[in-house]
Amino acid sequence: MAPVDERRRRPQASFWTQAAALARKQAAVQKRRWVANAGLLAAPLLICLLLWVLQEVVNNQLDAPAFRCGCRCLSCCDWVEAASGNATSPGNATSPGNATAAATWQCYQATDDRPCSPYANCQAYNETECGMLYSTADQVGFCPVAEPPLWPPLLDVPEERYRGPKDAEVMPASLPASASLPPSDAPMLYTGQDSEAARQLMDAMWARDTPITQAVMAAYLSATADGGAGPLPTPPEDGAALASEAEFVAATSALARGLSQFGLTMGTSAPTSMSLLLEPAFVATQRGSSSGSDRSTAPPPRPTLYFAQQNCSALSEADRSTLEQIGQAVTNLTGFPVQCASLPPSYEASPTWLNDEVYCGWVGSECVFRGGQKVFLPPGATAAAPGGNASIQEFVSALYDWQDTTPASGLRLSVWVNDTNVGGGAAATQGPPDVQRWSQPINLAANAFLKRALGADVSARLVGVKDMPKGASRLSLDFSSLLGPLFSMWLLQLMLPVAVHTLVHEKEAHLRLMMKMQGLRDPAYYVVQYLWHLLLYCSFVAVFCLVGGLIGLRIFTLNSYSLQATFYFLWGLQLTGWSFYFSALWDEARPAVLLAVIWVIISGFMASMVQNQYIEQGPVLLAELLQFIPSFNLYRGLYELSQYAFLADRTGGSGLTWSKLGDPGCGMPSVLLICGIEALLLTWSAYWVEQVHGAGTGLQRHPLFFLGFKARTEAAPRRRRFAWRFGRRKRHGQLTRAAHVGAAAAAAAVAAVETPVTAVAGAGDSWLSSYYGGAEAAPMRSPQLPARPEGLPALVSPSSLPVVPRKGTSLKLAVVDPASDGALGDGAGGVPSGGEEGEGADVAAERARAEALWHQWRRASDAAPPASILLHSLRKVFPSRDGNAEKVAVADLSLAIARGECFGLLGPNGAGKTTSIRIMEGFMQATSGQAIIEGHDIGADMGSVYSLMGACPQHDLLWDGLTGREHLLFYARVKNLPRSRLRAAVEAALRGVNLHGVGDDLVGGYSGGMKRRLSVAISLVGDPLVVYLDEPSTGLDPASRQLLWNVIRQARRERAVVLTTHSMEEAEALCDRLGIFVGGRLQCVGNPRDLISRFGAYLSLSITTPPEQDAAAAALVRGLAPGARLVYALGGSQRFELPIEEASVDVVFRRMEAAKASGELEVLDWGVSNATLEEAFIRITRDAGVRMSTFA
Repeated sequence: MAPVDERRRRPQASFWTQAAALARKQAAVQKRRWVANAGLLAAPLLICLLLWVLQEVVNNQLDAPAFRCGCRCLSCCDWVEAASGNATSPGNATSPGNATAAATWQCYQATDDRPCSPYANCQAYNETECGMLYSTADQVGFCPVAEPPLWPPLLDVPEERYRGPKDAEVMPASLPASASLPPSDAPMLYTGQDSEAARQLMDAMWARDTPITQAVMAAYLSATADGGAGPLPTPPEDGAALASEAEFVAATSALARGLSQFGLTMGTSAPTSMSLLLEPAFVATQRGSSSGSDRSTAPPPRPTLYFAQQNCSALSEADRSTLEQIGQAVTNLTGFPVQCASLPPSYEASPTWLNDEVYCGWVGSECVFRGGQKVFLPPGATAAAPGGNASIQEFVSALYDWQDTTPASGLRLSVWVNDTNVGGGAAATQGPPDVQRWSQPINLAANAFLKRALGADVSARLVGVKDMPKGASRLSLDFSSLLGPLFSMWLLQLMLPVAVHTLVHEKEAHLRLMMKMQGLRDPAYYVVQYLWHLLLYCSFVAVFCLVGGLIGLRIFTLNSYSLQATFYFLWGLQLTGWSFYFSALWDEARPAVLLAVIWVIISGFMASMVQNQYIEQGPVLLAELLQFIPSFNLYRGLYELSQYAFLADRTGGSGLTWSKLGDPGCGMPSVLLICGIEALLLTWSAYWVEQVHGAGTGLQRHPLFFLGFKARTEAAPRRRRFAWRFGRRKRHGQLTRAAHVGAAAAAAAVAAVETPVTAVAGAGDSWLSSYYGGAEAAPMRSPQLPARPEGLPALVSPSSLPVVPRKGTSLKLAVVDPASDGALGDGAGGVPSGGEEGEGADVAAERARAEALWHQWRRASDAAPPASILLHSLRKVFPSRDGNAEKVAVADLSLAIARGECFGLLGPNGAGKTTSIRIMEGFMQATSGQAIIEGHDIGADMGSVYSLMGACPQHDLLWDGLTGREHLLFYARVKNLPRSRLRAAVEAALRGVNLHGVGDDLVGGYSGGMKRRLSVAISLVGDPLVVYLDEPSTGLDPASRQLLWNVIRQARRERAVVLTTHSMEEAEALCDRLGIFVGGRLQCVGNPRDLISRFGAYLSLSITTPPEQDAAAAALVRGLAPGARLVYALGGSQRFELPIEEASVDVVFRRMEAAKASGELEVLDWGVSNATLEEAFIRITRDAGVRMSTFA
């Protein structure tokens, strides 16, 4: 063991030393928990594999021909028209000359002259010949298309059966008649602020500078002059199919350009599709039943194509004939019938009328629009004839609000369109959006304005519309992109409850405080735990990303690897800080973990519903504010990765990269910034909460401790300026006591402690010699403690200092103000400094000594401490709760314990001894007073105190996953024990508590006694100067207890040891002095023999006789000692207490033997003994309880 001065001057372990010690301990624990850690790391592996299996199962289902680019069909069954036309087109088996030709169900082998339609029930495919010509409108989206076809722009024109008003049979008779339009006309509704100007614009929309026939002839002449065949494409001869995609693209392009040259606008009632690669208006999208065995359903008629005109009946005979010829050419090319559709303009007074009229035409409106009013019908009235005029009235999908448009003011226009099939037609909620036919209505309005502003011969006609080139693709369900944000959010937050459990459990089990009491500082703990949880998270994420990438999850493979690594690492920093902050708010592990799990689940749902809504629909500012909640910030980052990955998968491009962080609406930059900022803020906030609230981690600090502020209990010792005494306010600092002591004696007492001496009290000083340990105990005393002052009169002995009852006017013991003349007040000028009314002379003398030593420490705080442990007016009051009064656990305790002294704290349960020792250990904060440990105030310099102390708590605070040797090595390193002495000290500690043979066994396998011995060894390792032992021998067998006592006797030689125990035998064997607590107050103090002699001054006589001789036996005992007291009597056995001044052992022995010999009594058994410490303890506590209940 190193000398005391060397141990006091030994520097505290550096941050790196303590961090390395804690890291070694953590590594040893985690190494033995490899199964649990492997299971944790396997969680993302198992989940990713599950996703992969599910994705493969779904992809296999999606690998059907319907979800791939179409291939050439070799044999099929299909509806075949009996009357064949003279041309074929892609998407048709044959091209009928009229739409009403009879059809029969046939199965046949495909040939060049008779190919199978992509919509036929194909029996066999040629997988090597695939492409757009063999695909349906849905399949073509998966084909590679280098040159998309150009299609004529179209208007959405309702079917003829839906154009007229709702059926009059279901109308009330009082309703006005509808507009007088032919049922076959489809009115184009419009409005405007200037009705005449709006009418002129609508007329200009259909106005032509040349008749249709002349325009067609001019186009043919121009085409033939250049050696061409004509402006319209020519169908293949003999009904053969188009030979290649190039021919198909050339034919559609020629059709679009020819119609544009003719100045013709076409419309259709065909549904839309997801792309413009195949226009359903020109390519058949259905051929009847898809089952070869089901022949009951005939193929539906193909949707009609329309030549849109303002009034078809107003056309000249030549123009009508020309349109019929062009229509036949289009029919021959596409197989679709062509008609002329009249679209007369219909003016409405306001946009509201437009809206109401269109709404009432809707199938579910239950209303009609008449005379500018929306009239609601009886329930079910419009359902009288489903599918007919009774239930639906449709309009051209282009309603115009010309507002104040004029040639002078410019074009100010709103175009309303029908968006019923924006989301995929009838399956609007089941698929991606369709491409809408909005280009032509807008172009018509623009041309109308140009004609009105610049002349009828001016126009900017839209030639055609086409899709973008694309590569080949396949339909697959990417779970990581579709469900990525929610799913990955749950998975990546899984480390939150794991970290919270670890951190809070160490607080709840007091392991954190145990490490702190042994000298481990908070920064080292934070750094090591932070790095460990960050490392565990990084390993977790690495497995997640690696496995996810290997199985092909798009969110990992399509986004930038470095950007993903940065995001996941920064989120790991934020998550770790979030875990520390979350754990700082709790001191019980179960509710903390439960709430963490609930938060992970609920935050996932909340983010996916709320955050997603704000990101996509706004307000964006609110979405960004929500990102300051860590879980929502994680969701935003995952959302960006998944959205970019999903888009890249659809388009064949790249996902989110560093170059795309500047994209409008990209939230990843804010995500990364918030992760970095909150990683620091949350960690600091967690540290601040623990320091200020001290929940399970030690004493509380000032909220502004980081600016140098100190809490009241941390501040340097402050003198109370005033105190109340005898109803008056007096100045603090004079020495008073219950019994009269002369001023010279008090001055001598103060002077004695100001100059330390090495002499001990002589044997003749009976009471003070026993109080300080006597001549026999002198070698155990600290040389810094003063001897009894020579001038202190004999009045201070217990016999001359009676206990004064606790009354409001009782005097108290206080310390003389150093600035005063040292005179002892008589009660008029003194003020108590925490002394208790009615306390015994021994307690009063101890308070006086502690007060004097405290003043000496204040005057020379840099010098060697006057006592190893110095308590000054220490008080702890627990506040009232649940209607109960406040509880005074420690009442103004003043005590000085020397180095080399073992001081025992005794008392019944709830007496305050455990609270006192917890305050000294730094586990609990005192309400008032000071505790000075080796010259360091625990309120101001607890860190230094921790480095000088060792503690054995009442319960064993050990890690089951560490060996006994690893425990000792860890705490020895924390206390900065030199490496040269480290191994030897640990071996000596193990041998000292007889654990050398099991030092390398896990503590989880130790018995209770072995754990207790290890706890004592931990408290002594590292040569601490102050050791607290809280019931160290609990649970030990007699042999182990004796071994442990020898260790404690050896250890106390150069240490101050504070021992709490319920074993009187242990207290008598180990302690130099004892202090007995009752009700939070120190009732008496002294060495064990002194307490026995003072409070056990009697002999204990036990005698057993026949029951009928009880009275005679009692008379015999009272003859020996008239003051004898009966304490026990049962069935002839009696026990008496005999005052020692009335009887001695030899007298009792002679009298009892004489009684037996003479036959005076039939003595069956008897015995006599001196009083024990246990009996003295019982008497002290019993008497204290009576006194307290009487005078409280």
